[in-house]
This record gives sequence, C-alpha cells and structure tokens, in this order.
Amino acid sequence: MLDAPPPGEAVAKNDTVLLVNRFGVAPLFKGRNFVYRLAENRYETDHYNEFLVPPGEQFTELGRAWLAATTPAEVTTRPGFLLPTHILQGTLTELAGDYRGEPRAVVAMAVVVVSGEPNRASVLLSRQYRRETAVADRTPEALVQGWNRGVQEILADLADDVGRVLKK
Repeated sequence: MLDAPPPGEAVAKNDTVLLVNRFGVAPLFKGRNFVYRLAENRYETDHYNEFLVPPGEQFTELGRAWLAATTPAEVTTRPGFLLPTHILQGTLTELAGDYRGEPRAVVAMAVVVVSGEPNRASVLLSRQYRRETAVADRTPEALVQGWNRGVQEILADLADDVGRVLKK
C-alpha cells in the first residue's frame, strides 16, 4: 500500500464542490504487480511483489484525501446531493522502479480540472506531475518508500495548484 498522509492543518471551506473521478492508469502500470524499468524499452513485472489494492484505486483515495484536507472545496468521489462545481480527472501515467542505473522510484500522473457547469465546462488546470526519487537499493521496501516520497511531493503540488484554481 502507498502511504502519503495529507498535512494536518485545517483549510477554510468555500462553496465549491470538487468531484474527484476515479483515476485512470496507463496500461503498463494498471496491474497489481510492481513494474521495473531495466532498459530504455524494456520493462518487467514482479510476480512476487504486488499492491494489495490496484494503483488507480489507491491514487483516487490518496488524491481525494489530500484535496479534502488542503483545498477550500468540499471533495467527493460520487455526485450526490451537492452538484459539483469542479471536476478533477487524473491518470497515473507511470509507477515503476527505474533500475537502468542508480535505482529510482518513478511516479508520474496527469491531471485536468474543469469547471462543472453543464454545457459551459472549461479547462482550469491541465498539468503533468513527475517525481524520480533515489532509493537506497533495489528492494521492494526501498522502492515503496521512494514511491511514497514522490507521491507526497506530487500531491502537495497538486493541492497547491487545485487550491489556486478553486479560489479564483
């Protein structure tokens, strides 16, 4: 499991409602198995080490938790009584151990935030986020620690960007 808890400071809420759609995942990284990059065009999956919960579901929940804790919006993953004023769609584009040289944990995702107005939606944010974090060795434990650091940095940047968009 990835572990990137949001900071504990409370953020004042405004009248925005952010719908966080389920994160998509690039096909190479969609499975539960860890993925290692061994050469420029060579990847390998690890059949012994895998995620308990698929990466897309983990990123959806981590993103929702971070945005709920750090932005002025009420954050939901399902439309309900409150109609969304904004919608976030994320895609996990890379989640691998890069072992072409010094071992690194690589995390990348793309995010789009649109206004939720029917028939008048506009793109308010479109950004790629990527972190490559050096890891001590090529063990699964070190790789997960590196991913956690990268995910936390990406989510902090995402929360800042979304917070700015929602305050406009």
